[in-house]
Amino acid sequence: MASDLDNIHSLEIDSYTKVICENTNEAPAALVMSLAEEPPPVPNGSVMIGSAYNFTGNYRTSACGKPKYQCSGISFSKNITLTLGYDPDIIPENILNLTICYYDNGINDWVKLTCINVNNTIICPIKHITYPTYAIIGTIIPPAPIFSISNLSITPQQVAPNETVTIAVKVSNTGDTEGNYTVLLKVNDIKEADKTVSIAPSESQTVNFTVVREDAGVYGVSINGLTGSFTVVPPLGFNIWLTIWSIIAVIIIVAVVFFIRRKIRYE
Repeated sequence: MASDLDNIHSLEIDSYTKVICENTNEAPAALVMSLAEEPPPVPNGSVMIGSAYNFTGNYRTSACGKPKYQCSGISFSKNITLTLGYDPDIIPENILNLTICYYDNGINDWVKLTCINVNNTIICPIKHITYPTYAIIGTIIPPAPIFSISNLSITPQQVAPNETVTIAVKVSNTGDTEGNYTVLLKVNDIKEADKTVSIAPSESQTVNFTVVREDAGVYGVSINGLTGSFTVVPPLGFNIWLTIWSIIAVIIIVAVVFFIRRKIRYE
């Protein structure tokens, strides 16, 4: 097993593992881990933790011991273990899913390896090294949107049976990211309906519901903590209408009698 000077990175090769340069079909003279001075950029929504490293195999060296020829790729007869460590104190809270990735020059993107994260080290089994650049990359978890609800309106607040009541609220997103928000309407503490809206940062949206009730009474309304009410007024009963029509009839009769008497007087 070879490790770096800080003893947080290592490359472990079991005994009797064959190591082959893919362009010569021979064993390399050395495997070298070196700091990548200008690593490729990571995708949006990701961040590189620490530095990137190049892993290369040298199959021939100069008289001074420096690499003269490098392997185009390195194959192993069985899995070797690549371990990269990191300092947990420098990892922000919104960085998750740390893993080792290598940069694929063919697709110009980072490719995740199957790894495990144990005691601030990421351990990955690998079978070959075709692309040399490796790094720990984490996913940036964006901050959650911040929603507020206001301006509850109930129109009209007094209706006859089976007439429609429109209930509306304003939903605002004061956060920095877009998100979904579910508006739940309850009438007399019983779920009536719900709607889910998607709202961009610094945007607002009005959500409308319609309610119809047949029975007379006062109905309590609540939407995500905002409360109000509307009233269904009972219809005028038969006796009331009979009284009204009776009064109208009496007025008509009195008017007719008065008209006849006046006409007779003038004749």
